[in-house]
Amino acid sequence: MTKNKLWQAIKGLTLAAGMAVGIFALGQTDVLADTLTLTVEKNTIGQGMILDPVQVEFAKGETCADVLLRGLSENGITPLYDTNTSYGFYLRGIANCDSGSLNPPACIQKVLSETSTWTGDAYKLTDNKYAPDLTEFSYCSASGWTYTLDNVFMGVGMGASHPSDGSVLRVMFALCGGTDITGCDPYNNNRQIFEAADKSELIRMMGKANAERSRWSQVSGFSGAYAEADSALTTLDASANRVYEAVQLLKSIESKLPVAPKLISLNASDLTLTKGDSYTLTYTIVPSDAVGTVSWTSSNNSVASVNGGVVTAVGEGSAVITARVSGSVYATCNISVSSRPVSVTGVSISPSSLNLSTKSGSRTLDYTITPNGAKPSSLYWESSNSSVVTVDGSGKVTPVGAGSADITLTTDNGTKGTCHVTVTAPAQSIALSDKTLTLAIDQGTYTLTWTFSPKGSGGELVWTSDNAGVAKVDQKGVITPVSVGETDIRVKTDQNVTAVCHVVVKGTAKDLFAAGMPEITTCKAAGNTVLLTWNKYENADSYIILRRKMGESKFAKIATVKDLSYTDTAVSPSTPYYYSVQAVSTKWGGTIKSSYDKNFSVTTNGIAPTPTPAQTAKPKTPAVTVTAGKKQATLKWKKVSGAKGYVVYRATSKSGKYKAVSTIKKGSTVSYINKKLTSKKTYYYKVRAYRTENGKRIYSSYSKAKSAKIK
Repeated sequence: MTKNKLWQAIKGLTLAAGMAVGIFALGQTDVLADTLTLTVEKNTIGQGMILDPVQVEFAKGETCADVLLRGLSENGITPLYDTNTSYGFYLRGIANCDSGSLNPPACIQKVLSETSTWTGDAYKLTDNKYAPDLTEFSYCSASGWTYTLDNVFMGVGMGASHPSDGSVLRVMFALCGGTDITGCDPYNNNRQIFEAADKSELIRMMGKANAERSRWSQVSGFSGAYAEADSALTTLDASANRVYEAVQLLKSIESKLPVAPKLISLNASDLTLTKGDSYTLTYTIVPSDAVGTVSWTSSNNSVASVNGGVVTAVGEGSAVITARVSGSVYATCNISVSSRPVSVTGVSISPSSLNLSTKSGSRTLDYTITPNGAKPSSLYWESSNSSVVTVDGSGKVTPVGAGSADITLTTDNGTKGTCHVTVTAPAQSIALSDKTLTLAIDQGTYTLTWTFSPKGSGGELVWTSDNAGVAKVDQKGVITPVSVGETDIRVKTDQNVTAVCHVVVKGTAKDLFAAGMPEITTCKAAGNTVLLTWNKYENADSYIILRRKMGESKFAKIATVKDLSYTDTAVSPSTPYYYSVQAVSTKWGGTIKSSYDKNFSVTTNGIAPTPTPAQTAKPKTPAVTVTAGKKQATLKWKKVSGAKGYVVYRATSKSGKYKAVSTIKKGSTVSYINKKLTSKKTYYYKVRAYRTENGKRIYSSYSKAKSAKIK
């Protein structure tokens, strides 16, 4: 059923609270002068009360919607509502209040069986698909929320209905379009299905008891009287006589109440606190034998909170603390909270160092006080050498003569910050460390350095970039690449002496690595050797040495090294060669190679240099043993120092011709097995050690011949 049809069906029974203009905004200075009693009920589905009778204060001009929202908020209940419907304020439901148990009392079951919807259809109950929220259309297509003010269905939304002091506002969940609330069938000449007594006075009395529960509970018989009142309230078809008797029971208790408080006063009416401080308010109740429970509230918990009279200053501003002993008996204390002074813990001057020339004008230093919020009552500027530089009370420094001095800023608590100032003769020229520069867009920053001329001169520098979108520069000469392109980085002294660095920003560092090449610094021949040296190439892990002879079309790889030099000994005399060096990196995953220069040529000398005795010395002769086996012979010898390998020779007679049967290329190998030999035959063996020098082998003498007769 739509909301419009439901409205037509109930004929004035408001199933949601509305406000035509807007919810009344209660300001901090408005006075909550009046009180009503509020209930929120779900008795039609057999689940009792959501909010027992409670007194809620309100100001003149507030609507039932305002009072409802305040009462729910004060009791931790969450409403589901809209403010821009055709009804104005519209209460769709109450959050998290449905237990999931649908147990309508007998009078509601009678309504379900004897009446029908406005269309003539029977009421159909379903599960609450909105659970645990209880909303319109929960359990039935005709369900929703309605309200009465002093037992009257107002016929307008709650936002257009205004309570009076002492009013009773009942907000109720209607299961059957409102017939289950009124007890009368609106579609059958208002035929009475059950008696729905006026419970306004009962609710008002229960609200009084709940407002001063500790005082009421001291009267004998209160528990029983309140239990009967609660039963009469939650029984939808309780007779008027039963409701009347329940009211009389509570009034009887009221007549026996102990003395009620007439006045409450606090030990302070105005307080000024510092954020973080606390203060304990105490109270006095008149008469002294009065019984009552004092409740404490704050008008602004973000400024000052209160718990049992202990006020805590939370934030800057003002708030009102209220101590209430009953609805109209209360006292207030005005609280003003200011921030606690923050002590200065640090002072920093910007810049922390300054280079000026004797012709530089004045400069004003900036400073920062920490922590944030710290406010020193005084600041004092001072120069350690006023013959070099002076400073005034605002931090303006003026160079006087060559030298250096410290400018100090001191706060009232002695915290200091300094700036070191150097004053020199003005520079006549300035030279940068780089006139041109190629940067990768992802390589990070690059710092330019500079030199003044003549030596010992200087001045304050200002750095600029012609195109900060390509590369930007800070006032220390640190360049940051921004995008691909070209720009000029300029530096100027305070006497207009300038220098320029042309900056080219290319792709990534990986791209630049592949596009560039190591710079070869030496390529020269010495006898039959060639020496290469080169500068370190950024991001390189190793270097490939490339070589080709004159007339060959391609370079060949001859070595891979990690050093920045290489000596090639495997060359021919009087031969022209071309050399190059290629960088290798694995920094970006995989192997990336740089380009290489193809134009470095050198010709080896025609006469080899005279070798040294150490270069021509033979290795020692191995001492060999031979052991015969089945169709094989095993040779063993002691390792020869400096040997790169060994050659094994064999003959069939001691003085016969020996032929090499194996070349062993490891100096650490000291044995050899000669297999597939002829049984009963004798073989003779010799061994020579060798080492290499400039690519050539130098052999030892032959070992003594050793024989073995094969088994």
